[in-house]
Amino acid sequence: MKTVCSDQAMRHSPVASWAGVVILVLAVCLTGCGPYNPAPAPVGCVGATDATQPIGQYMPPTGARLALCDTLISKNDPDPHSDPYNWDYNAPGDNPDGTCQQSAQGYDVVVPASAPDTGLNCFAEGPTPFTNFAFSINMQVVKGSSSEKYDAGIAFRCPQTPDTCYEFTVDGSGNYSLYAYVNGNPVNTSAIPATDHTPLFITKVGSVNQLAVEAQNHTISLYINGHFLTSVTDSTSASGRIGVTEDSAKTGTVEVLFSDAKVWSL
Repeated sequence: MKTVCSDQAMRHSPVASWAGVVILVLAVCLTGCGPYNPAPAPVGCVGATDATQPIGQYMPPTGARLALCDTLISKNDPDPHSDPYNWDYNAPGDNPDGTCQQSAQGYDVVVPASAPDTGLNCFAEGPTPFTNFAFSINMQVVKGSSSEKYDAGIAFRCPQTPDTCYEFTVDGSGNYSLYAYVNGNPVNTSAIPATDHTPLFITKVGSVNQLAVEAQNHTISLYINGHFLTSVTDSTSASGRIGVTEDSAKTGTVEVLFSDAKVWSL
C-alpha cells in the first residue's frame, strides 16, 4: 500500500505552515513516505595507515564503487585471519615455497632461493569473487635485484577451482607481463602473454610502486603508478579472487611488501 503525504495540517496558519513544512521535509528525508532503506556505505579501510605511498596513484573510472579497502598493515597481530578479508597466512615453516603474513610494514611475501617451486600466490580468501572491477596495490621490493631475476605483482580473477588465474607482474629491470594460467599452466592466446618494458616502474630496491588493473568483461587494462600501460582482450577467466604473486629464479631470496589494497566494482 502506498503512503500518502498530506499537507492539510499546514494550511491553518503561517506558523503552522512553517512547522508543517519542517515536519514534512523531515518525514520525506527520513522515510521517503515509506520504509527507510539506507544505501550501503563503502567498505571502510582496515589496518594502520602509515604505509609509504608511490609517486603516482591510480584513479578508478567515474561511477566505480569501493568494494575492498585494506592497508594490509597490522601493528599488533601478524595473523591476517583477524582481517575481514582473510588474506592467506603462511608463517615461516608452513610452506616451503615461501611465506605471506601481515606486518607493521605491510603484507610481507618472501620466496627463498631454496623454494621447490619458483613462485608463490597469496590471496584474499574472504570477499565474494570479483567479476568486473578495478584493483590497485602498492608494492615495495625490499630484497631482490635485477640480477636475481625476480618478478612480483598482482593476481586476479583466480577462482578456487579450477586453478585458473591472471597475473600482472614486473621484474627487477622494469619489464612487465600479463599471463593467464589454466590448471596451473601458462596459456598462449592471441593477446596473452603481453610483455613489454616500461620506464614508469622504479627499479631501485626499497622504492614503492603501485600496480593496478581494470577487468571489464573481456577487456583487461594495466597501470603502473597511475599511468596506463596497455589493454588486451582475453576470456580465459571471468571471475575470481584477488591476491599478490611473487616469483624467483632461485638466485636469491626475494621479499616484497604489499600495502594499500583497493578494489572497486565497475
